[in-house]
Amino acid sequence: MTKREPPRRRFILPGWRTLAIGAGVAGTGVVALVALHQPTPPASRFAASVGEDTTPAPAPTDPLMAELLRCRSLVARTDDATCRKAWEANRRRFMGESRSYVPPASSIPTEGQ
Repeated sequence: MTKREPPRRRFILPGWRTLAIGAGVAGTGVVALVALHQPTPPASRFAASVGEDTTPAPAPTDPLMAELLRCRSLVARTDDATCRKAWEANRRRFMGESRSYVPPASSIPTEGQ
């Protein structure tokens, strides 16, 4: 009796799990390399500075902006007619409807006329 030799194993493709793990490891490596080579982001323009040596912001020269700053400091759900007018003027200015706020002429007739 002759001893049978086992068949030679050919190259077997790896399973899908092995491929998925390999792709994940490779992707993580690429992300890490890109993160190392990116420059540091610029400092935020809106960063708040903490300390006593800071000077307060100058008062706005625009009267509408001054009114909006005042309205922003009010308690929530405060019904203020001047604030509503200021926000409406700001909306109109933003949307390009007018460059300055001009209150509408009163069209309500007065009594006795």
